[in-house]
Amino acid sequence: MARIVRFYQAGGPEVLRIEEVAYSPTGEGEVRIAVKAFGLNRSESLVRQR
Repeated sequence: MARIVRFYQAGGPEVLRIEEVAYSPTGEGEVRIAVKAFGLNRSESLVRQR
């Protein structure tokens, strides 16, 4: 199972939901990577608030 962050409406961090989903099988020529952290810049966070 993977933990993902989803949102179903615009807003601040309060609208984010952490959900568990099953991994889908990788296809030919695809790989799966583990992401430990990512960057989010100000313009990306402003887009989410609309």
